[in-house]
Amino acid sequence: MLAYRTIYLIMQKKEGDNVKPVIKRKTIFLFLGIRSHVSDLLRTGYIKYLSEKYHVVVFIKDFEGVGDPNKEYYKTENITYITLPNLEGRFWVYFDMYFRSEFIHIFDDNPAVKWRNERTDNKARLFFRALSNLFHKSFFKPKFFFNLEKLFLPEYGEFKRYIKMYNPSLILTATPGIFTYDAYAILAASKSGIPSVAVDPSLDNLTVYPRHVRPSDYIISWNKMNEDQAIRYHGYNKEHLFLSGVIRFDQYYNNSSEELSREEFLRSKGLDPKRKTVLYAAKTYGEFYKNFIRNFIKWQNDGSFHEPVNLFVRLHPLDSMAGFEEFVGVPNVHIERASTKLLQSDISKGQKVEMDEHDLVNTKDTIRHSDLCVTITSTFTIESFVFDKPVVIASTSDGRTAGFKFLHNQPYFENNAVKVGRTHEEILKYINMYLKDPSLDRGGRKKVLKYMVSPTDGNSYKRSVDFLSEILEKEEKER
Repeated sequence: MLAYRTIYLIMQKKEGDNVKPVIKRKTIFLFLGIRSHVSDLLRTGYIKYLSEKYHVVVFIKDFEGVGDPNKEYYKTENITYITLPNLEGRFWVYFDMYFRSEFIHIFDDNPAVKWRNERTDNKARLFFRALSNLFHKSFFKPKFFFNLEKLFLPEYGEFKRYIKMYNPSLILTATPGIFTYDAYAILAASKSGIPSVAVDPSLDNLTVYPRHVRPSDYIISWNKMNEDQAIRYHGYNKEHLFLSGVIRFDQYYNNSSEELSREEFLRSKGLDPKRKTVLYAAKTYGEFYKNFIRNFIKWQNDGSFHEPVNLFVRLHPLDSMAGFEEFVGVPNVHIERASTKLLQSDISKGQKVEMDEHDLVNTKDTIRHSDLCVTITSTFTIESFVFDKPVVIASTSDGRTAGFKFLHNQPYFENNAVKVGRTHEEILKYINMYLKDPSLDRGGRKKVLKYMVSPTDGNSYKRSVDFLSEILEKEEKER
């Protein structure tokens, strides 16, 4: 039997002479070290539903700008928050930056790996790359480094202390070991003989960072694409994969009383409801972001659009508002970040915001009240498809083009679901095409949506939690 901590919820209400039986709850650890995962799992219905079934111990990174987690996030008697400092040190630097990056060669044909290898000028990495060339390309397998990391895992004593204190049945991480917190949790779980489950793996974890995957025992996938990649590239057994849907997108399929009408929403952003709206959403790469906005204003002024339009600029959570001052106050142009609440210095590295319920509703209104999206390579592509909004993907010399070859983006191109603008003039042409006929490429959008988002009922978070009981039963049978 799996170890579990018994939480006694003694109910005093009697039915005749009978007292309701004691309820036993198993304990689950949840590790979160990235703000986007905190938004997905602690600021949605996920944590509430999870805590209705289990006692949840949430290990959360000591984020800048976040005070007491008990006050910041959903709290009941079945949730315990533990703040952990940054997991840093030579161990993680050597394994993440040097050993895994330079000694694991089985993913060398992966476009994302190629791109990163070509950009490397770090002398230490290049030294280890030369050293690795003394061995056959297949000599060092990911499993070798997983076992080595597990053997020398730092701060494992602290983890054992928490195991003794709470006796968890499962260890949950957001990703399959991509980020340090997830990696630490999966390695420690394996070392302790406790099953691990990745529950928020995103679109790109398994193929953009394949060398850094520390495979959890189970993955609860966003979509069919995740499942296919886990089996093909990381050797997962189908029986250890579960498909929940995209927890982050549940909000798009559920109505909220906070949602605004198109006119109310656009007016609240200082935009003209009588105009169609172009949404620009992507991470800042080079000068493309600003050049696109400058060109948009020029096109607007010289009548290059078939009709007057608004521009809604949505900054990436990693980006700063600094440098966009020249666009403040420009008519029919609105720029905002993903959340109204800045949690850390605007110029510091890392994700600067977490999205709460209000921000999530604002995101939904942003997409559904826009008429098309322009991006580079972003999840806003598939998010726009949810609302059947056309997408122009920019591939210009001053933007980032490497992502076009990344495996998780291929369904867009293979299904002719988007237009690709290789110059600013092509981007303008495709914007005008989609404004005139938004039904263009609808068939491709539907195909991609089925593969990358389905199921689409707004209950992905419930499925994800419900799968945990199946995993526990499976583990108990196998022991």
